[in-house]
Amino acid sequence: MTKDELVEKIKKILALAESSNPNEAAVALQRAQKLMEKYKIEASDLDNDCSISEIKVEPVTGLKSRDCTSLLLGIICKNFGVEAFSFFNKSSLSYVIFVGPKEILASCEYVYVLLARYTLAAQKNYNTTVWGETLLEVAHQDFYTEQIKRINPKFYKDFLGEIIETVSKTKDLELPSFHLEYLGKQFQAYLDVYKDYDYESTKKFFQKMVSDKRKAFLNGFLLEVAKKVQELALTDEETDNINAYLKKNYPQLRTYHKRNKAMSDQEVSAFSAGQNEGQKAQINTAINNHAPERKRLK
Repeated sequence: MTKDELVEKIKKILALAESSNPNEAAVALQRAQKLMEKYKIEASDLDNDCSISEIKVEPVTGLKSRDCTSLLLGIICKNFGVEAFSFFNKSSLSYVIFVGPKEILASCEYVYVLLARYTLAAQKNYNTTVWGETLLEVAHQDFYTEQIKRINPKFYKDFLGEIIETVSKTKDLELPSFHLEYLGKQFQAYLDVYKDYDYESTKKFFQKMVSDKRKAFLNGFLLEVAKKVQELALTDEETDNINAYLKKNYPQLRTYHKRNKAMSDQEVSAFSAGQNEGQKAQINTAINNHAPERKRLK
């Protein structure tokens, strides 16, 4: 007898437990309990009408980092009331799974893919200017320029010194994007050809700042995008059903916690740039899905 057949048999026996005859009801309930214990049938297995299900979503090409995935899934979970978790192969995302009411899972997949594509486009645009921005910010602060002068005096003399002399004449870091892009490319080219004293430390110094700014930009961008998705709450029953589903099907789940840290001035600037970019995102395309009002987007 298959599990499904066992489930149907137990459900029929439990139906007898609703009998008005106390003895008949007690016998039926006892028989059902013994069968469930013998064949390891859970109460959730008997609820064929349970609306909780799951959907597996492949990663969007180019967006596979753990931090970014966590932020995207957090937006979906908060606004659709579902649960989500990710599977990684080393540091690369393999796929994500959403668990929740069946009728909204397609909406979750749709919004996840849409947000991922928006994020990729925003990151690509920001990457064209972030090196130029970082160079200007370093050139404006004595604390950083003194470090560069110490670890790579030749690089400072031949390249950074000229930049510092130029930017010292103005406090304005706002330049057209094409100027920043050109400056950034020129900057990277210099870094790639300078193989002299402590070159690696010089490159790592700037790469760390650029990496921090990229992360801050992403956080700001997704914070604004999240506001465009309508926040909706699940009923207590739906929440309990999701928790029961996870406990049954994914008992070994682990939670990923990201540590928060104070942002530098450069990161605050990047965060604001991300917020500005996120405000431009339009998430109002209709979803081809007949879910209830929870699926609606602003």
